[in-house]
Amino acid sequence: MRSVVGIVQARLTSSRLPNKVLKSVCGRTILEHVVSRAKLSKKIDTVLVAIPDTSGNDALATFCHDKHFEFIRGSETNVLARYLEAAESVDAKTIVRITADCPLIDPAVIDDCIDLFDKSKVDYAANTVPPEKSHWPDGSDVEVFTLASLKRAHQMQLSLKELEHVTHQFWQRQDFSSVQLDRTEDASGYRFTLDHIEDLYVIKHIFEHIERNNILGTVDQVVEFLSKNPEIRAFNSKFKFGAGW
Repeated sequence: MRSVVGIVQARLTSSRLPNKVLKSVCGRTILEHVVSRAKLSKKIDTVLVAIPDTSGNDALATFCHDKHFEFIRGSETNVLARYLEAAESVDAKTIVRITADCPLIDPAVIDDCIDLFDKSKVDYAANTVPPEKSHWPDGSDVEVFTLASLKRAHQMQLSLKELEHVTHQFWQRQDFSSVQLDRTEDASGYRFTLDHIEDLYVIKHIFEHIERNNILGTVDQVVEFLSKNPEIRAFNSKFKFGAGW
């Protein structure tokens, strides 16, 4: 039984930047960066990619097959149902939600969120939500919740937005208990998620810095790099934190 499962949701049909998860940065696709960094977590037992079952995502399924990524296909619009099917397919007890537009996900932050979740005995733990209380950069997003909570949510009358974003009800409704991972230094003004072509420019510079200096690229290391290179940081600064929520 693989109790703690990291589920990476990915698709090719993003309206803002189509095919973004297969964009190449430093010789690897965005999705490869996400999966490889998630696998560095000491707390996750396995990483599973959850992709839509629509024909527009067939190329992504082929890519995952060729890369030997464990993956499952499900509804494109009801992402919550896709998560539930993915979790049940591997007998998950705890689910770690990771999105494929966060190629700089920090494995230590993943583990910290899981530790907080376990210690707090809640239904849900995260770092970047609620966004108005977050001290974390946009692109460092980690969410942890139980399969039991996901099943409860699946039985509720949810909005289309809640079905698409999977976890809204966990931190917006009183039906669930939640906790947020904090950090001492407020880095919420930094952004290294991938939604727009401008984000790709910033992410490429960050990965080039990581390779040049032979470092992992932790949240603190990325924030330090961007703080020392304001011209790179400014390139995508017009996009606001939490806009996708």
